Amino acid sequence: MSATNICLLIIDPQFDFCYRTGSLFVPGADKDMKRLGDLIKKAAHRISKIYISLDSHEFTSIFHPCWFVDEEGNNPEPFTVITTKQIEKGVWIPFFVDMVEYTYDYIADLETAGKPHFIWPYHCLMSASYFSEGRSMVPSVSEAVHYFDRGNFGDVSYINKGMNGCTEQFSIFKAELPLEEDPATQFNRKLLDDLESYDLVLVSGEAGSHCVAESLKDMYDNFTNKDSANKIILISDTVSPVKGFASVQREAIKLLKTRGLRCKHSTNILKYINSIWHN
Repeated sequence: MSATNICLLIIDPQFDFCYRTGSLFVPGADKDMKRLGDLIKKAAHRISKIYISLDSHEFTSIFHPCWFVDEEGNNPEPFTVITTKQIEKGVWIPFFVDMVEYTYDYIADLETAGKPHFIWPYHCLMSASYFSEGRSMVPSVSEAVHYFDRGNFGDVSYINKGMNGCTEQFSIFKAELPLEEDPATQFNRKLLDDLESYDLVLVSGEAGSHCVAESLKDMYDNFTNKDSANKIILISDTVSPVKGFASVQREAIKLLKTRGLRCKHSTNILKYINSIWHN
């Protein structure tokens, strides 16, 4: 394999995931992003483009505590799983009266698909009235990306995801349950087509158990060219799972490897890129 057109996809390198004081800190993510930042600076001359996804949420989202209350008006704790049976019994009910039927049907559809509905800490909040540090990129990555951009090594594109509070979105390509009335929640074919146009796609980000895993699954489920499966390399030491979900990440990577995914340590990436570089 030879390559002259290489892109880097960074998934959610944000304070709330990658900083120790972040609301949804992923253990190890701070060190992951430090390694990634170092790699970007070293490999900048070989990278044509960097894509960066940013989790971007409303405070009142279906996966945040304020969406549900118990009979005493208490909100669920983060990492609570909400089920349709609990809603039927009144253990948890939607706070927003006009969203009761929608919420029940939404969770029922998730359950049919074999997916639990988790309540997450408030994270990556977007607001026109205040600056949300949690949504910002961590310095180790933002500084490296600025170096890449300022040095005119290539282009940088940003992808906002999760902006519709009525559905969860892990994958950069689509929401867990896409909404007919909102194109932003539906599968982003153009983004995948753009990624497929590269000779090699390096993937990094957080969390490996959720947003990275689901994004990779969507890629492999929707490639238009079978050869694209071999273009993807996960930078293995720049990805970590949400606490308690290490097995989810392991199983996802194990499955994806059977479909063509390759994994390489950050210290080997530059050497590998140089070895396949086609002048």
